Amino acid sequence: MTGVRRGLAVAVVLVMAAVLAGCDDEAEQSPAADVFSCDRTFTHEAEPPADLVEQGGISEWAGGYVGEGYVVRRTASSRLGLIALVSGDLAKARAELIPRGVAIVERWHDPKGDVNPIAQVTDVVAARLRPVEREVRRATRGLEGGYDVVPWVAGGAVVVQWRPPVPGVVTALAGERPDRVRVLVEEVPLSRHQVDRAASAVEDADDLGVEVTAAYGCADGTGLVVGVAPDTDLDDRSALQERMAAAAGVPVLVVPVEAGAAPGG
Repeated sequence: MTGVRRGLAVAVVLVMAAVLAGCDDEAEQSPAADVFSCDRTFTHEAEPPADLVEQGGISEWAGGYVGEGYVVRRTASSRLGLIALVSGDLAKARAELIPRGVAIVERWHDPKGDVNPIAQVTDVVAARLRPVEREVRRATRGLEGGYDVVPWVAGGAVVVQWRPPVPGVVTALAGERPDRVRVLVEEVPLSRHQVDRAASAVEDADDLGVEVTAAYGCADGTGLVVGVAPDTDLDDRSALQERMAAAAGVPVLVVPVEAGAAPGG
């Protein structure tokens, strides 16, 4: 039996003058207006960076640029500014490119096998978000009402999900850092404590009539996702979700999930 798990989406990064945009497309679509549904993974649409045109202008000369002891192998626009991946002398590349408007200069790794080279740009942005995520988690640890702290790669931000009222110490975290990483505070209906309690209630229930294979919070903080064995008859999904919601005390989305296949499983 699995416990509550969170699902996150990893963005696709486009190179050159494109934008870090898009999200994992696993959001459950509502089958009917009266049946509860929710995002199973974190899904937000990323706006283009305000300086997209300027980044494109820099990319025009920086893409493929050959400097003293280094070569720019790939450039990509992002919410954090233009990213350049270089081979050769990284220190010299940073010394020349950053004063000329490139925001981030990191080492290029030749892709091997089926590895997507664009994923290197995603990794660069994710690395910039990690220390901010750790900072936010430290600052909010033990506070009532928190739901999740999500690194949003496409948006170049760390999203703090909180059930209102949001404490002042949390709202004070919001804003943009000098490196352009943003902290966004997003109000959600439920706290992590409520969802954990709901998951335990479903796991402990013995009268649901189905095999429960997983229970984890909706990525948007609106309810609980309950996985059932793939061979479960879901013709009357609405009635099953109502029974589970009565046990959980929160809205429930029922989905077929193999045991151990839930996010984080």
